[in-house]
Amino acid sequence: MVVQKNFRLTKSSDFANIRKNGKARSNSELVLIMRLNNIVEPSVVSRFGFVVSKRIGNAVVRNKCKRHMKEAIRKLEIENGYDLVFIARSPIKGKNFQEISKSMKQLLLRSKLIIY
Repeated sequence: MVVQKNFRLTKSSDFANIRKNGKARSNSELVLIMRLNNIVEPSVVSRFGFVVSKRIGNAVVRNKCKRHMKEAIRKLEIENGYDLVFIARSPIKGKNFQEISKSMKQLLLRSKLIIY
């Protein structure tokens, strides 16, 4: 799955709506907030948003975390029709790509969003 630009959540109102109406799962590195999206088409892909706050580190560290999360999502087959927001927690700054990917996959499996 490719996380193309039109499949990303970009508006702050979308993020706020998902945080308000979504269901959350978390582990030590990440928080996943998910919600069914309100797009009517049956073949709609899921949309993704990534949040890394300034507490995690400077811009280089934050962007690296986001790149790792985007790449991990790209390699997974995820259920269609959901809006997903991943929020990084501070233990993520010491993790490499494999650890971040494992953490994301764990959250998605617990949420039953991965297609086998």
